Amino acid sequence: MINWWSEIEHGIVECLGSGGPMSPGALGRRVGISEGEAIAFLCMLARERKVSICLVELHDEPASRTARGAAGLGEQAAGSRQTAYAGGN
Repeated sequence: MINWWSEIEHGIVECLGSGGPMSPGALGRRVGISEGEAIAFLCMLARERKVSICLVELHDEPASRTARGAAGLGEQAAGSRQTAYAGGN
């Protein structure tokens, strides 16, 4: 399993190095994994400071939202698509 993990990690880093910034879906297609798997790998690589996550965006209709989460967002959640910049280099 570790060998597979290392190969995917290497593929992601190599792909981003040669292709520049791209969406998790595009990255997954290029590396041969799903968008969800690409997101999981990117989160782990960001935690290790090997990649930076610089831009995130809200979907028009969130898949699910808890009552606590919706109440905490208040009026900010009412906008359609919002872009948020994550800190980091």
